[in-house]
Amino acid sequence: MSKAKHRSFLPWWIRRHLAWQDSRAALRARDGDDCWLCHRPMRFGGPPNCGKAATIEHRLPVSKGGTDALDNLVLCHVGCNRHLADHPPEQKERMRINRAAGFAGARAAGRYLRLAAEVRKRQ
Repeated sequence: MSKAKHRSFLPWWIRRHLAWQDSRAALRARDGDDCWLCHRPMRFGGPPNCGKAATIEHRLPVSKGGTDALDNLVLCHVGCNRHLADHPPEQKERMRINRAAGFAGARAAGRYLRLAAEVRKRQ
């Protein structure tokens, strides 16, 4: 039995998984092991729907005319991918910047709020 004939008997979700394996490997080589949105490490060998599993996100959503070309694809966590949804690329970029600033500035903002509360108590 030839390989092409054998593939036609595979369910659609297995064929899709096999097709995305090559793309995922190319994206991982290009972008590394960190999520595009939150810059935290992803799990590549675990179950597919765990929170840290790697999924493929379209920067320009297919619903808005995006393609499956590698320059339109990035790797994200499952939750980050759901959070990005089908927003336009400009909004996704803002979300990415805000997320990075939030992680870096969360401690500083917390410190500022504590200091402001102490100043109010003294007055």
